[in-house]
Amino acid sequence: MRAVRYNETIRIYDSYLYRESIKEIDGRCYDAEDKCWVVPLCNENVATLSLIGCDLDAELKGMLKSRRDAFVGEYRHRAPRVKVKLYNHQQNAYDFALKIFEESKGVALLADMGTGKSMMTIRKVKINGKNCCRQIQFNYLKYTIQDLEQPIERKHGEKYIVSPYEVLISEGNYYLIGLNEKQKLTTYRIDRMKNVGVLNVPREQTEECKNLDKKDYLKRVFSMYSGKRQSVEIRFINPLLDTVIDRFGTSAGTTYSKVDENHFLIRTSIEVSDQFFAWICGFGKKAKITYPESVVTAFKDFLDKIQSIY
Repeated sequence: MRAVRYNETIRIYDSYLYRESIKEIDGRCYDAEDKCWVVPLCNENVATLSLIGCDLDAELKGMLKSRRDAFVGEYRHRAPRVKVKLYNHQQNAYDFALKIFEESKGVALLADMGTGKSMMTIRKVKINGKNCCRQIQFNYLKYTIQDLEQPIERKHGEKYIVSPYEVLISEGNYYLIGLNEKQKLTTYRIDRMKNVGVLNVPREQTEECKNLDKKDYLKRVFSMYSGKRQSVEIRFINPLLDTVIDRFGTSAGTTYSKVDENHFLIRTSIEVSDQFFAWICGFGKKAKITYPESVVTAFKDFLDKIQSIY
């Protein structure tokens, strides 16, 4: 992705993988003829593009250098808590988060994130409040089978109110663990949090929050598979679309299609194992493996083995 200055705008090219981040920038528009995004020229937008790894032209780099105090170029790296190797721009984003959040531990819980839309969420939290040892509010997005490119707001746009506690990473996705309004620990995909703001209300706490074990929580919430990789087709009921996208994503090699008014079909490559079959079982009649026949037969055998012990 590269950005060039054009009069009082910034034109962004080759930005397909970053389009969700760019959509978060106020005043942006897409120039279909030039095949680029156009955003207003300002120091904040230059900073945002730099943080998500955009290659800036000489003029934009000059603006970046003149406002060095707002960025992390000379900030000493600290070791992030995530168990992945970060790219340079991800490390810079992590450093930026730590620098602006400084001593506020509650906010620092949001600092173990990468870039892209997650980084936009970090910046918005900081802009809207300095101390995040408080409850936060946000709109939470979901996908529909009618349009996989444009998620919509859950609960008809009603705000979620959450007491934030921890951030987890699983298979490249970042999740916020927070206490919801029903006093239940819940997991939220950070890149689906929109319009994040800090409330002037202390965050709530329960014994479960105090004793939260990230490793144990990760094992309980995100099951891991290991087995022979095969191409499969699975039919789900429509309300499970978000859950399925969380598990399999929307990248090349994974396709979704409408079956009828109540079901959709996913085609993807997975590691077929007992753990995978157990995951399917968790949906009961809401999910059905339809292809290939060998995996359908293996799943039936898996069910027969379970039934034989009762």
